[in-house]
Amino acid sequence: MTRREEIVAAARSWIGTPYRHQASMKGAGTDCLGLVRGVWR
Repeated sequence: MTRREEIVAAARSWIGTPYRHQASMKGAGTDCLGLVRGVWR
């Protein structure tokens, strides 16, 4: 799997996570920055 594919797969794993202001927990809630931080990890 290429690095690009890994990043896309990580981002897709967050699908279904609800919006929650200033949060970054997959499945529990996240905002846009939380999503970026979660995928970066």
